[in-house]
Parts: sequence; C-alpha cells; structure tokens
Amino acid sequence: MHDILKSCELKNTKTRKLVLELLEQTHIPVSAEELYDRARAMGASLSLATVYRTLSVLTERGAVLKQSNRDGKTYYQLNDHHHKHFLVCTVCGEIVQVDACPLCKLEEELAKSTGYRITGHSLEFMGTCPRCQKEGKEKP
Repeated sequence: MHDILKSCELKNTKTRKLVLELLEQTHIPVSAEELYDRARAMGASLSLATVYRTLSVLTERGAVLKQSNRDGKTYYQLNDHHHKHFLVCTVCGEIVQVDACPLCKLEEELAKSTGYRITGHSLEFMGTCPRCQKEGKEKP
C-alpha cells in the first residue's frame, strides 16, 4: 500500500492504508458504505465521511477507480491498471467479473479512426443470475 500512496504522491496515513487494504481484499467494486462497514467490523475508528474523503483523494490521484451504476450507487475498486467488466444481477445484486474485455478491439479501432487517445471505458451488463431465475425472482 505504501508504494501505491508513494506513486500517487500521497502521505501514508492510517486511513488511506486501511481503505486501500480493504479494496485490495475485494475483487469486485464496493460502495463507500460497504468499506465503512468492513472497517468498523475490523475495529477501526473512523466516520463514513472520512471514508468518502479518503476515496475522493485516492480517486483524484488515480489509485482508485470510481463508477456510478444503474442502481444509483457509486462503487470503488483498486486501480490495478487492468480494467474489469462485470455482470450484475438486478434482483440479488450478485456481481460476477467478466474475464475478457469485449471492447478492446473496438477501442483500438476508435482510437485509430478518430485520433483520440482513449484512456478508458466503462461497461456494465445487467440481468438476472441463474439462482434468481431458478427461484422465479426475475424482474420484468
């Protein structure tokens, strides 16, 4: 965690280190509230506002990626410089990582044809997971 903070020219504070460690432990994007709950469960003494401020600084410096989803929530993940895509169940909220990027070739073609230097993209698939389908919990 120290290397991440150092590369972003940020001081190595207890809170920043904790937030980065929590993000490293999860392989899916998480909300600030989820990070706060996990930190509190570990006995950390911090406020939700502190988590938001820390995420804001880490996002501004590129250590953390931020995305707003269709559910209206904002999710965060550690920026390991390998972007990820996810399948999200609209019923239970299960999130599954998609291993291959279906947009890499399109991104290259767009960059070539437009002259843009594309620095990233976002893609989210919404649907109903097999468990919710089996239980008849599908939303129309």
